[in-house]
Amino acid sequence: YLIVITNKDILADLLISEGYSFIELAKKNSNQGFFSKFLKLFISSFKLLRITLNYKPEILIGCLSQIAWVGFILRKKTFFFAEDDYSYTKLQCKITYPFITNVLTAEEVNVGPYHKKQLKYPGYHKLAYLHPTVFNPSEKCLDNYGITIPYFLIRLVSLSAHHDVQIKGINEQMLEDIISELSKYGKVYISSEKKIPEKFASHMLKINVSDMHSIMNFSNGIISDSQSMTVESCMLGVPNIRINSFKNKISVLNSLEHTYDLTSSFNADEFNLIDLNSITEIKKETIDKRKKKLLNEKIYPIPFYLKVISSQ
Repeated sequence: YLIVITNKDILADLLISEGYSFIELAKKNSNQGFFSKFLKLFISSFKLLRITLNYKPEILIGCLSQIAWVGFILRKKTFFFAEDDYSYTKLQCKITYPFITNVLTAEEVNVGPYHKKQLKYPGYHKLAYLHPTVFNPSEKCLDNYGITIPYFLIRLVSLSAHHDVQIKGINEQMLEDIISELSKYGKVYISSEKKIPEKFASHMLKINVSDMHSIMNFSNGIISDSQSMTVESCMLGVPNIRINSFKNKISVLNSLEHTYDLTSSFNADEFNLIDLNSITEIKKETIDKRKKKLLNEKIYPIPFYLKVISSQ
């Protein structure tokens, strides 16, 4: 196999920490305009085309639009992994799904007019690496960083994707208020994609990226404007609150909130309605029971992925 990436968030750091070699199609840059992003998309697609012509893979697998185009041009089977609904990633879907073989999604995901290409499974993408079958959190890493229980995490993202235009998340005043309230119950750490004011420096979480899920697992609660970390928190059974403009707009998160009661969501302008104490008051037995219900009803997805790919 050959791994190619466009560097997003901590992807390259994770691959390096796990000892994987990879080819980077495009550099990470969260401050690009719309035109620059599309220019990067086309340039990286031509780069991937050259790589594919040289490497000659039988199948292309991933979540990049580039693999759809290259696979279509070279008549290669392409399998696209998606967690997002058509309704809020419409542009990416329109430029990707017409060219792929299949899109693999959780059964809740709505892919709009491309449902004939959808292969659904009763699970979640993030269970591929957070299911108890494969994830074994290390409490030892807390000692490595001098972290003591109880503690809380705040996760901030840049909200710079094309579908994040005019989307609001946790602002500076909210951040101050959250820290002030949760500090009554334990240490508060911040993990942030974006640069934040120096006054929050003492709260910044400085860890190896490969330890993040263990740190999350043993935390007493997570406040975030990140969709991904919210879903991960639910998979781990960690009390959490999501604050951004995507409330009720994402099928997977709606299911985790309303079917399994593993998360709570609020729009940024509803911050005054949030009871931050709710994540400190919930009993571990309660959230463990909800997580157990989810795991009983959802599959570990890797065997499903392998079955689809190997049948080609």
